[in-house]
Parts: sequence; structure tokens; C-alpha cells
Amino acid sequence: MPLPRGKGISCTLNKCDITIAGPLGDDWTYENVARWTTYNGGIFCNVVDKDVTHVLATPEQYKAKTPNIKLAIKYKAHIVTKDWFEDSLYKKRRLNEEDYSLKSIDQKAKSKKELEAKAQKGIEQAESFINTNLYHIYRDDTYFSYEITLTRNDKENGNVGQRYQLYLWESNAKPHLYQFAAKFYKKPRDSRPSIHRPRETPVLLETALKDFKVFFYQKTGIHWNDRIAKAGTTDKSKFRYQPPTGGKPVGALDDPAPEGWSIFGSGTDSASSTKKDQEQAVDKAVSRKRKSPVEPVQRSGSEKRQRLEKETAKEKKDDKKKVEREKAKERREEKPSCENSVSSRTSGKSAAVTNNSSNININININNKKRARACEDDGLAVKNHETAKRQKVQEAGADIHAATANAPSDGEQPEKSDLSAVARAVRKSRERTV
Repeated sequence: MPLPRGKGISCTLNKCDITIAGPLGDDWTYENVARWTTYNGGIFCNVVDKDVTHVLATPEQYKAKTPNIKLAIKYKAHIVTKDWFEDSLYKKRRLNEEDYSLKSIDQKAKSKKELEAKAQKGIEQAESFINTNLYHIYRDDTYFSYEITLTRNDKENGNVGQRYQLYLWESNAKPHLYQFAAKFYKKPRDSRPSIHRPRETPVLLETALKDFKVFFYQKTGIHWNDRIAKAGTTDKSKFRYQPPTGGKPVGALDDPAPEGWSIFGSGTDSASSTKKDQEQAVDKAVSRKRKSPVEPVQRSGSEKRQRLEKETAKEKKDDKKKVEREKAKERREEKPSCENSVSSRTSGKSAAVTNNSSNININININNKKRARACEDDGLAVKNHETAKRQKVQEAGADIHAATANAPSDGEQPEKSDLSAVARAVRKSRERTV
């Protein structure tokens, strides 16, 4: 029976119906948990029923699957440790139950079992096929997956629904190693295909790719580089390859093989050639293709993504530099025009200043000439004035001398009329000078 909802001073455990699966140790008894729950706004239940939302338990109780734990699982209640209860009260808010859930014990145990089963399956596959835990399907530069299907429907010979599944595996570890393998399904619903694996150990990409192409040629009669151009043209007794459609990657294409080309050498029958001759012919063909600059470098998916990211970053950097160079060029082109305009303005100003200064100099020279001419005129006037004055004084002196010469001798007094006449002559001469 659930106790009535408490009217505590906190609402931390509001809408929480809590119980415990058993003794939790120390002071975690039914009475204390009920008091703490009620004080924080929750409801404590004595039994586990459909109303219970949280069950506090220990990992040992959960592993033992006690009756309360079974009921909690049945009613889909949260089975958490007491740490959830304590941390929620300490932080005064309801915390996420997933971080304290004991159901993670089952999840971890389940994950561990799945991992062990996967590892065991990989070990079993490695004995006859490939350990898929250590290898993945190889993809080339065009993101073409080297996992193809060859089919054959030859009703005349009774070969109906037969197919080959070809794989080129790449190791997860670096440096990468590669291995070719194939499965043959004799019937449409064959659950036990036969395995073809030419090498027991992984090899380099060139060798594994050579094995892949040789096997493809043996089963289809078509060179790998002609798989698209000659698709669907093989004889019914041979297997056929259907290239991907719908815009999917079809793989890199090298130079097509010349007419009459064979992996066993030109003009040599495959049935009569020895194994050694076949291997030598294949090695020569692969080495010839390896030296060809047309064949792209094979890389893994991660390396391809890194290369594409680097190329994108480089292109962005180059574009940025190009834009900066163009802006700098535009600025350099605009700068001379500014200098020309400034020089034109300055030259105009300097010309104006020069004209003004020349005008000022001309005016100064004219004024100086005027002043000099005025001074010369004044000097000439003064000189003429002094000459005229001097002449008048001399004339007056001559008149006085003549008058004195006509004066009487000793004892004789000059006449008043003569004196007055002399005085008048001197006064007139002075007035004229003035």
C-alpha cells in the first residue's frame, strides 16, 4: 500500500512512487527511505505494483533476480541504484535514470556475448574463407566496391542458377594487406557454397588484384578492362557479369587489352600451356599494366577521403590567394591615377602660384620703375629750381652791382629813388623764385 503523498518542503521527487527491492545497507531501511521520500514530495510504496515508478536495488539483487526485481521488470519500472536517490536529493532535482540504471548490466552482458560470438564466427570463417572482423571490402578511387557477382544459366548443359561471388578484401590494420576469395553457388538456394581462395596469407594490392582479374577472365572469357564494353556478349557456357546501373560506380578502366590477348600469352592454348608459363604470362601482363601511367593509384576509403579533403582545402587556399592577388593588382592600378590627379592638382596650384608670383614681380618692377621715374622727375625739378634761383640771384646781384657802380663817390648819398628801385627789383626777383 502506498503511503499518502508527503507535504514536505521540497518537490524533488514529485510524481515518483518509490520502493526498495531489499536492504540496501547502513541506514537505508524501509522507514528511513519512506521518510526521505515523503519529505521530498514523493510516495513510498511497501510493495512493487503497477504504480511504482522507481525501485532502488543493488547489483547483486538485480543479478539474483529477486521477486521484487522480477515485478519491476514486469511493470517496466526504473531499477536504479541508491546513488540516483541520493544524488537527486543532493542536487534538488530529479536526475536521469539511465545513468544509474541496473538494466545496463544486462546490456553489457549481452554486448559481451555478441562480441564473443562475432569473434568466434570470424575465427571459424578465417579457417576456410576470410575473417570479416579483420577485413573489409576494398574500394578503389571511384568508390567501386570489389564485390561482384557472376551468373550462368546454361539450360542445355543443366547449369541453371549458378553464380560466383568474387571478393577483394582489405585489412583494417595499416599498412593494408589484401586477399582475394570467391564463393561458388551451384544451385539457386545453395546454403553451403564452395570456397575458392588461391592464397592462404594476405598479400600486397597488386598481387591480390592480379588474382582477382585472372579469376574473372577464366570464368567470363573477358578481360577485366572490357567488362563494360563486352557485357552480355559472352557465350552461354561462360559466366556473365552485369555492370552496376543507376549511376553507381563501375570502377576504374585501364587501357583495353589488344586483340588476341590472353593471360596465358598470345597464340598459346590455355589447355596445353603449363602452370609456369601461365604465371609468367600473368606477371608480364600485370607488370605492363602497372607501369602504365593511366592506371590510377589504388587507395582505401579513408585515404581517399583525406586526399579529397586536402585537395578541397588546397583549392580554397589557392582561390583565396588568387582573389588577394587580384585585389592587390587593382589597388596598384588605381594608385597611379590618384598620383596623376594629385600631381595635376599640385602642378596646377604650382602654376597658379608661379603666375601669381610672376605677376607680383612684374607689379613690383613696375612700381619700382614708377618710383624711380618719379624720383628722377623730382630731382630734375629740384635741380631746375635751384638753377633758376641761382640765375635770378645772379641777375639781382648784377643789378645791385650796376646800381652801386652808378652811385656817387665819397661824400655823396644815393638818391632815394634809386634805392627804392633796387629794393623793388630784389623783391620781385624773390617773388618770382617763390
